[in-house]
Amino acid sequence: MSNALLLLSKETPYYIIEELRVLAEIIGYIPQTEVWVRKKNGKYKLSDYKIKEISEKAKEKNIEVLIVEPNLQPHSLFELQKNIKKPVIDRTLLILEVLEKNAGSKEAKLQIQTAKLRHSLPILREAVNLSKRGELPGFMAGGTYAVDRYYKHVRKKIAENRRKLELMRKRREKLRDKRRRLGFPSIAITGFANAGKTTLFNKLTKENKPVGEHPFTTVTPKASGTLINTSKVLFIDTVGFIMNVPPEIVEAFYGTLEEITTSDIVLLVIDASEDEEVIKKRIRESARIMAKINALHKPIIVVPNKIDSLYFADVIEKTDLIDKQCRELYPNVIATIPISASTGKGIDGLVRSIWDYLSQKPMFSGSVIDLAETKG
Repeated sequence: MSNALLLLSKETPYYIIEELRVLAEIIGYIPQTEVWVRKKNGKYKLSDYKIKEISEKAKEKNIEVLIVEPNLQPHSLFELQKNIKKPVIDRTLLILEVLEKNAGSKEAKLQIQTAKLRHSLPILREAVNLSKRGELPGFMAGGTYAVDRYYKHVRKKIAENRRKLELMRKRREKLRDKRRRLGFPSIAITGFANAGKTTLFNKLTKENKPVGEHPFTTVTPKASGTLINTSKVLFIDTVGFIMNVPPEIVEAFYGTLEEITTSDIVLLVIDASEDEEVIKKRIRESARIMAKINALHKPIIVVPNKIDSLYFADVIEKTDLIDKQCRELYPNVIATIPISASTGKGIDGLVRSIWDYLSQKPMFSGSVIDLAETKG
């Protein structure tokens, strides 16, 4: 365990800050103290006074790592590193470390490595500029030639990784084509991290995949087939969305998120136990991410989850709110079905909704039998 100092912004929503604390603890960083900063002229810039304050607190609390939430300029990150002489990790890098901790497949690890390298490029560019001016802080003071050479090495490694990931993506595409030729419809389960996607996946498929209390337990998609009547359906549990997701993470996981774009139905799982304002923000962010991966127009069943933790009146109120918000942003909402993935409540209604849509396709006929039995 390492003592951590959190550098936070007054403008950051509380749920992002809470997420940051949870992510830090997953990696083994224990937040001991905080320093707050404000935007000035639309940017986060650290004054000498603020850097001194951070440095003094770091010494006082025996800090071993500084975790930065605001989007600081590379030069400010260098100044922090130079003064504190401890590792400085921003929110994106922290998310990638958590994803890396849970990554099992070769593809997931390669995706994360590529995202880390891409994320390092602006800082390395700044290092090159500083070294040319003779201002490079000590932690990377290898001289202009060494820094420039390392920058070129990173760019070359990114290109190499992208070629490998493209080959993996093509292999996965062939597998999807094979499923389509066999007539297996696929249903992607998506939504924010910790919304209960894997719990729902297990309930629908009778699998027993690991479910964690912390975000990003699922990094590599999990797939399992089950039956609707005598017809096989494939459910796919996908990587969780992230609020204010950095572009390099979306790009790194695009091959994985393609499972959503090629599915017949998307189950959008939303944690109904959260505050209304948080729910609204998550729905808007999910729509933004879906638009980025060209999946906004997919047939979607909205699944408010964790209704077992709500009173009946709250279930109705939250379901109406979620349904209204989603229909404003998603053009093809099939239905909104509230459930509790942990208890099984509402699963039979969700299954019927899936069947009602699939049965309109020529390859299906009959009624729900096997999937309905997954009700808890």
